[in-house]
Amino acid sequence: MRRNFLIPICLALAGLLAACQGVAESLPAPTSWNYTDLRLLDPPDDFSPSLDLLAAYARYERGELLLRFDLLDIPYQPDYDLYIVLDSAAGGAERLPGGAPTDLAWEWLIQLSAHGEASVLNKDLHPVQANSILAIRNPLLDFVEIRLPTASLPGYPGTASLQVFTAAADAISDRSQPFAVQAAPPPPVPVLLAFWNTLPAYSPVQALRRWDGAHTGPFGGRHGLRNLLKAAQDYRTPLALLDQKSPFSLAALAYLGKLNVIQDMQADGLLILADVMPGSIASLPSDLLNEVESYNRQLSAAFGLPATPFLFTTQLPAASTTYRFIFLPTDSPAASPVLRRASQIILPVPMGTDPIQTTADGLTLSMRQKLAQTAADAARLNPTSSAEWDGRIAPLILGGDLTASSWGDPQHASAALRYLKAHPWVHLLTAHDLLAARGTPGRPAGEPIALSRQEKTMLELILHGMSIGTMPAQPLYLNAWHAYLALDAPRAPNPPEIAALRQAYLGQVNALLAAARWAEDPRPIADCSQDVDLDAQPECILASHYQYTQYEIQSGALTYAFVRHGDRVHQWIAPSSQFIFGLSDPALWQPNAGLTADPQIIPGAFHDPGFYQAQVGADTIIFEGVNGSKIYQLRQDGLAVKVHLRTPVPMSIPIAIDPWLRFQPDWAQRYQEQSLPQGWAWGVPDYFQVVIRTQTPGIFQPFTASLPFIHQPENPNQDYPPGHRTPFPLGFLELYPAAELQVEFGFLPDN
Repeated sequence: MRRNFLIPICLALAGLLAACQGVAESLPAPTSWNYTDLRLLDPPDDFSPSLDLLAAYARYERGELLLRFDLLDIPYQPDYDLYIVLDSAAGGAERLPGGAPTDLAWEWLIQLSAHGEASVLNKDLHPVQANSILAIRNPLLDFVEIRLPTASLPGYPGTASLQVFTAAADAISDRSQPFAVQAAPPPPVPVLLAFWNTLPAYSPVQALRRWDGAHTGPFGGRHGLRNLLKAAQDYRTPLALLDQKSPFSLAALAYLGKLNVIQDMQADGLLILADVMPGSIASLPSDLLNEVESYNRQLSAAFGLPATPFLFTTQLPAASTTYRFIFLPTDSPAASPVLRRASQIILPVPMGTDPIQTTADGLTLSMRQKLAQTAADAARLNPTSSAEWDGRIAPLILGGDLTASSWGDPQHASAALRYLKAHPWVHLLTAHDLLAARGTPGRPAGEPIALSRQEKTMLELILHGMSIGTMPAQPLYLNAWHAYLALDAPRAPNPPEIAALRQAYLGQVNALLAAARWAEDPRPIADCSQDVDLDAQPECILASHYQYTQYEIQSGALTYAFVRHGDRVHQWIAPSSQFIFGLSDPALWQPNAGLTADPQIIPGAFHDPGFYQAQVGADTIIFEGVNGSKIYQLRQDGLAVKVHLRTPVPMSIPIAIDPWLRFQPDWAQRYQEQSLPQGWAWGVPDYFQVVIRTQTPGIFQPFTASLPFIHQPENPNQDYPPGHRTPFPLGFLELYPAAELQVEFGFLPDN
């Protein structure tokens, strides 16, 4: 394929004009080609791509014989000759002008030379006065089109068989099998455009960059999901976005205000959206898997999407589910047959795909060769002509990890989809096609990895709490489920070291479960002896009938805070690892370091690297260390904090107001920052806000600071606010104390 778009237009027109014989007062309208016109698929060969014939089309229309031949690659300066012989009667010539034998005894020969001149010869090799023959080479889409009035062929009976040859330097390179003008089309090649890591975004900067980023992607240019979706809309091509229904990706899409794009495209049949299930839960029994399905249906409804029969998961569930079609990642790079387990269809999806499958002009040569080989395999395995795909032939899966893929480039995505749509022997699979597949009875090798007893117990508590839990505790079980999902949230890249880091942060799910259990039975707790977050170190819990707080003893940090306010329980402090981790350099990870295993994490409020010891009372907890002290006191209307440091360091406060609110369409706009007579507030007005009172200077960096910029593509010259990098749904307050810091927290509306 080529690299410049203007040159191809000029050369294509020049080639067209050179190929027109006789009088043509105006150029005809472009010919439309359909699958029903397809007559032949030719397997790929080893010689030059410009000589490799892929497909032949033929039909009669308004007294003309219309022919089209797809080649693997057509250069802008042709280096090949094309011969087409027509056999319409008994007898005839059996050799080409250079002496090469033909399989047909032919009456007419259409010859298109490398110089662009088209001519028609009879069996005696005498020119036929075919005044209106038109031959067009299209190097952009790699096909040659010929239009020949049948009246130019004396005695032509109206039907014929054809054979096609390519030649270079008078030597035949490729030859097709003979085929009839009105032959039944061979089966098309099934192609699925499937992508994952479609929008792995956990902060405004990631959301904008993954959607329509600058200086990103494999070429360091414009790149993102928006470009792929726009090309799919322009060319009406179906796409499978395998993990777009991850709750985190949906929340990011809602933040960007782009939910309507996928809603409209799915309603239009252009998107296949699968529910996402972490592979770690594959060994759970069916009753718990049913709870996960129920959650996925509720999530879809919340974001205005219909329930889906498709599932994307990294391990095949051991128990049955109601999903009819499962996309199952596999390490094998080869296409795998479609499998059937009872009433479920399973499609293995190769994860090790080439990230560069496209160019600015279409598909790469290697991808076109794969297409051609898949087409040849389809014709061999299923010689019966049918445009319907039944799953017996493994589809060619194009796409891959979108964050690393050339498909996210706007020019590449548009050119590649244009190429695919322009080749009717390519059948782009739709949701209907996938659900209609029969598949081969069987299942992938291997069994789901069994959960540890500890992790399984946590999941049982979470999923039962989500289904039968009562207010005000039920949202907190949902909160713990979201934290569990964050353990396996889509990441790009996703290094192998993530497994150890996942284990390090698994314990925070247990910490959230402890808060949910308190919400079911609010009562005072003052205890520093329990390992609540399973990091092999005890944590402190200080709770009353109205507040629940958890602290790390070593750092004296407030890691989690909840308050019973009215008829609800609200979370208002969280480490950023509750929402995502593993986005920093793996070389810096320390899986045995508790909440600081990933150094990019904000591990709670008032954290510093000192070493403290705790003293806990009925409503107060005191941390004493070499660098100073921290005192936390529960009050009837809030929490008072006093910090004294011998060597002052900045103090960070990650404020997380009811994180479960972010899984609804208008979530981002609900969070607001307000100045009040009694202090400063952050949260959801008229629902729940945290009021902060302090004399210490600081900077507040809420994720909402970027909302004015999200409706435009990422601009590398834009000075984005600091909150542009704040993880969803945090408001990140950084204070700069001298020696002493005092902060009082209150809540609105007043009880």
